[in-house]
Order: sequence, then C-alpha cells, then structure tokens
Amino acid sequence: MKKALLFIFLLFQIVFVNAQCWKFAACGHFSSHAIKKDGTLSGWGNNGSGQLGDGTNIDRNAPIQIGVDTNWESVTSGDSHLMQ
Repeated sequence: MKKALLFIFLLFQIVFVNAQCWKFAACGHFSSHAIKKDGTLSGWGNNGSGQLGDGTNIDRNAPIQIGVDTNWESVTSGDSHLMQ
C-alpha cells in the first residue's frame, strides 16, 4: 500500500511540475504548438507538410523545441501551417 501511495504522490508531482511550464498553447489540425514560460516554442503532432516548423517532415509524439528563439509571445496553428 505504501508503494502505491508513493507512486501516486510522485505521479501527481510530475504532472504538476509539467503543467507549470506552458504559458500559451494553440491546436491545429492534428498538430499543436505551445510557448513555455521561458519564451521558447515547442510543437508536436503530425508533420507531413512541415507544419511543426522544425525543418523536418517527421511526426512528433512529444513536444520538441522549435528553433532557438526565446521571445515567443503568441502562436497560431492551422491545418498545415504555423503562424507567429
């Protein structure tokens, strides 16, 4: 029982910490982008048309940082594009 409670506690801690890092998110058609509190941009989802903006056509199942800029304020995701 103690192990189960410890696991649940640690899981909530991980979820809580990860939930704190995003300040803005936008969802497109099968892809999403979000701006972290540090001003960096991340994207994930389908990338067949390069809509994530990472310079590839590789689909991403988890957020990947897009570029090196740290001054993102807003982002909009569409069907096959990304707009700042």
